Amino acid sequence: MARDFGFATVRERYAQPSEVRKYADRAEDGLLAWESTVAGKYLVPPGRLLDIGCGGGREAFAFAAQGHSVTAIDISDEQLGTARTKARALGMGVDFRTCAGTSLDFSDQSFEYVALLSQVLGNVPGQAGRAGLLCDIRRVLQPGGIFIFSAHNRGVCEPIARAKGIVVEPVEFPVEEGDLLMVDDEDRTPCYWHYFTRDEILTLCRDTGFEVLECCLAQDLGQAGWDTILVCVCRK
Repeated sequence: MARDFGFATVRERYAQPSEVRKYADRAEDGLLAWESTVAGKYLVPPGRLLDIGCGGGREAFAFAAQGHSVTAIDISDEQLGTARTKARALGMGVDFRTCAGTSLDFSDQSFEYVALLSQVLGNVPGQAGRAGLLCDIRRVLQPGGIFIFSAHNRGVCEPIARAKGIVVEPVEFPVEEGDLLMVDDEDRTPCYWHYFTRDEILTLCRDTGFEVLECCLAQDLGQAGWDTILVCVCRK
């Protein structure tokens, strides 16, 4: 029940017109500095890549431009609508699909690479839910395949969020350590988030069978001043 409520808040937030516009406006921005660093080191040569939580398509379009065959999924039909429109305008053959958020509807070993960027893992409710997703990601990766993701750094981000007054106390579900229900400055629509510690990420990856190749701050990968974001690179 708690997981259903958490995902419902995520769907509602990202369906808001302000959120759809925000991610649509970013669609042609390309990769961030840290994302470019990781892609140049680990997502080579181009291959079949699954982009989870694609939003308006920023990462998907950038990966496609690098030569990857990209399948991009999201739980928000509204976000996917703008992404498909942009794909037609750009002439890019990204395969955008709606997903339930709880499992991946792909055959075993379908991809060489999986990307879960923009801190999307934090929108997956519950430790068990996140572990289940990582197990499914490992299932759809080929042997030796690479999985990259980013997450909010709890020790830095949570004090900032609380100081801004955007954290509300969830009453609809029991919280686990690191769980937050936050409202947007503009429309005040609540959304489930989970903020991570580095040790938590390492444990999650290893418990789901991944070999951790890197787990560091985005600022260590060329994104100056970004101690707010943790980046993890894993291999199946």
